[in-house]
Amino acid sequence: MTLSLERRAALWGDRTAVVDASADRRVSYADLDSEADAMARKLSALGVGPGDSVAVLSRNRVETLALLFAVR
Repeated sequence: MTLSLERRAALWGDRTAVVDASADRRVSYADLDSEADAMARKLSALGVGPGDSVAVLSRNRVETLALLFAVR
């Protein structure tokens, strides 16, 4: 990606970033950025750091996308 999620949130905060049709949910760039930051803090608190592997088993969900940004 050439533009970080944080930068996208600053530029387009309230615009829709992700649509989860199965849950009838729209998530803004600002909300996705906030969720990714929260996940990154949780992972750090669990001792996950740079170079560590994180495995994910999930259906397509907004939280999975946020986790991908969090581990980045």
